[in-house]
Amino acid sequence: MLPGGLRCFSHRSSPLTTDTLVLASGVDAGDGATGLDLGCGSGASTMLASRAESGQTWIAVERDTRLARIALSSFRAFSPRGVDIMAVNAAAGSIPSLFGAGFADCVITNPPYRVSDDSRPPADPGRGDFGQGARSTLATFIAAASHCLRKGGLLHIVMPPLRLADVLLACGAFDLGARRIQPVGVAGRPARLLRMVFERSARADPVMMPQRTAEEITADPSPVG
Repeated sequence: MLPGGLRCFSHRSSPLTTDTLVLASGVDAGDGATGLDLGCGSGASTMLASRAESGQTWIAVERDTRLARIALSSFRAFSPRGVDIMAVNAAAGSIPSLFGAGFADCVITNPPYRVSDDSRPPADPGRGDFGQGARSTLATFIAAASHCLRKGGLLHIVMPPLRLADVLLACGAFDLGARRIQPVGVAGRPARLLRMVFERSARADPVMMPQRTAEEITADPSPVG
């Protein structure tokens, strides 16, 4: 069961995490908008980011065939009313060849955080490379998001603070200007996550928002943009 009474099938290789909840909280693409969930896992983030009776269209992209099938099953069974959600089994790097440029009003993504080490197998083979990717993976996700976004469209992304410089560098290279950066964590302690919003073809000084806990963000998902 997801917040708001939504439901979604899941798999242990793509569990519902705090990161997923923080990513989708506060996303409001607008009535009739087209959204893209890049790396949707089993589909929970897409379900949470969409808004019932909004006439929105969401495209949920997942490279893992098993997870894409689970997401499709969730969308067929539990999609909010008045929202059209489809699942696409594809890697982020193939997005520019699959979709025309500038069709999306909003992109949400939670790219792999860690750089994979091919010399070490995962501790749990069933989880595969969940949360890991090649060194170029982050840039690949951001390039795909930039390709899909219209001018003025928004990218919502969550990453750990240690990857902030990488995110800013990649977004700057692909014409995405920072609008909002919000630390996520307990007050008085280092942030565990950063919730960030970037705008296509925009350049302005980003607003640093006050640090909030994940629980506060998910309990009061005011639109962030």
